[in-house]
Amino acid sequence: MYNKDKFKHIQMNTINEKINDLLNKEKIKDGIRNFLEKIGQEGKEYNEIGQIIQSFIRTGKISKKDSKKVSEQLLDTLKMGGAASVWLVPGGSVLLIILIKLAEKWGINLLPSAFNKKKGGNNE
Repeated sequence: MYNKDKFKHIQMNTINEKINDLLNKEKIKDGIRNFLEKIGQEGKEYNEIGQIIQSFIRTGKISKKDSKKVSEQLLDTLKMGGAASVWLVPGGSVLLIILIKLAEKWGINLLPSAFNKKKGGNNE
């Protein structure tokens, strides 16, 4: 009996360590900070696109470079909308992670561009 109790104690310690690691406040803070930075980056990109559209409305002209930026941002918007839709479904946060990982295996990128950049600003 003593060995079983000792084994259960070791198992509980391991489980507690894993839970503590998942609930590590610094990791959570870093994750939230990183997420908010990326959302801020998307917001800056939206502002830039708004200026391009205003310029197009005034002048009726748009450069190929600006046209590409608008297209990419529109695609990012659709990606964010799709991700938000999946996330809102019960269990969607887990499903979204699974979908992102499966899509990566097939070479499909489901994340907006700001979420695909390393901290240095380079694309992965």
